[in-house]
Amino acid sequence: MLEASNGLEAIALWHEWRPHFIWMDLRMPSVNGYEAVRQIRAQEALTPHQHTKIVALTAQTSESDRDLALAAGCDDYMSKPVQVNLMFEKLAEQLGLKYTYSDSSSEQDFALSRQSLTFADLAMMPRDWLEAFHHAALIGDDKTLMVLVESMPSDQAAIAHQLQLRIEQFEFDKLISLVQPCLDGQTS
Repeated sequence: MLEASNGLEAIALWHEWRPHFIWMDLRMPSVNGYEAVRQIRAQEALTPHQHTKIVALTAQTSESDRDLALAAGCDDYMSKPVQVNLMFEKLAEQLGLKYTYSDSSSEQDFALSRQSLTFADLAMMPRDWLEAFHHAALIGDDKTLMVLVESMPSDQAAIAHQLQLRIEQFEFDKLISLVQPCLDGQTS
């Protein structure tokens, strides 16, 4: 996922990556979201490629703001704060996606997911690993968390698998709770 801090960056990232979908904040410094969408649409008209779906995000909730976003070229509009499940619904609607949810109830996965992890399970890891894991969990960086888990010693495979299950379920709060006592120096 790429993120722009202003409208000019949004246009540059669109030009470089040609994404299928953009969440466009309408209130940005330098070039606002309305103008960024207009410029993206103008550039799309000059080059043959697929149409990027753009959904406006704004704290404004008036019908006129919605009309302005659609007139600028947005495909749809959502008001903040946005619930994550609604964002996924809008993404699926715009891109014609159908989500497939895995059935993680196989006996082995179910048993592993129900095993209790404690900070003692991670106490053998080096402090720099624990700090990196804690930071990644705090910011919700699942990719970094997976890389860290994959670097665990092979004799810790069962613990690594349990951590992977929690990462896949985005249980960052539980991961933070597991690592924090190790960083605080607790021993039991």
